[in-house]
Amino acid sequence: MANDPASPYRVILLVNMGTEGWNCPSLFACGLVRKLKSSNNFVLQAATRCLRQVPGNVTSARVYVSKGNKSILAKQLEETFDTTLQTLNSQQAGRVEQTIELRKPDLPRLMLRKKVQRFRRVEKDDAEPLAFTAPTVAYPKKGVMQTWTIAEPKEGRSRLTRVDGGKDRFELQPLVYSLHGAAAKLAANYRLEAADVIAALVHAYPNGQGIPEHHLPLLGEQIEQQCADYEEDWQEIDIALALVKPEGFTAGVRDGRPVYTAKVSFAKDRAHLYRKADQLPDAEQARVELPLRGLQFRLAIRG
Repeated sequence: MANDPASPYRVILLVNMGTEGWNCPSLFACGLVRKLKSSNNFVLQAATRCLRQVPGNVTSARVYVSKGNKSILAKQLEETFDTTLQTLNSQQAGRVEQTIELRKPDLPRLMLRKKVQRFRRVEKDDAEPLAFTAPTVAYPKKGVMQTWTIAEPKEGRSRLTRVDGGKDRFELQPLVYSLHGAAAKLAANYRLEAADVIAALVHAYPNGQGIPEHHLPLLGEQIEQQCADYEEDWQEIDIALALVKPEGFTAGVRDGRPVYTAKVSFAKDRAHLYRKADQLPDAEQARVELPLRGLQFRLAIRG
């Protein structure tokens, strides 16, 4: 709804949201007006994460804060990023915006060969079948029913007062799994065949009774003792890394040819790092559009 141009809603009220990062292209401003009793870094999170830049969005973001939150934001910026609001505002005023053009959108992917370390279970031809011994431990959990009320003294703050005497104790009954349910859980946790786990459980619980929940960790320890035999395994995998992503540019047509452009913004003191083709030593080569399909690069990276 927020990204729909036809949506009638232009203001969104966020309640317990906005701090995890919204990739919302149409969100260009946020207001922090709620009074906070204990802020931690909530104001900083809301100010920096709610307006996260996304491809294709070149609109400058604005953050509006109340007087109380302004002082909190200033303190959190200084503690976290060692900067101030005045510095950010001055940097915003001293920025330059330029348009860049992607001339070679079909560059081949950079092929990276990476060595990945993995561990695999050692397969044995004479391995013994899985066997369980039913645990005999009792269920340790007990519960206490407590009743509290709010006491309103004539002086001082309100407080909670217990009114039940503390004698209402009861025992909790454990959750009981069926043989198939327990086998499915153990097989998934330890990457085993469910049929092998069921066969071992049938021998350990011959009467077909259910398996208490607190038995599962102990049964898991028995699996680890019998099956925890692993070996190191190094594998080489190829990773295709895109040098250029045309989807991050705005597509258009010029003289009947497709063009890809994007706007970049940077501080004025970094303008010397921005170069056009005519400013490069090999200006002619920079302007030539050569087909580079079929060219591959390989790098070996140890994981």
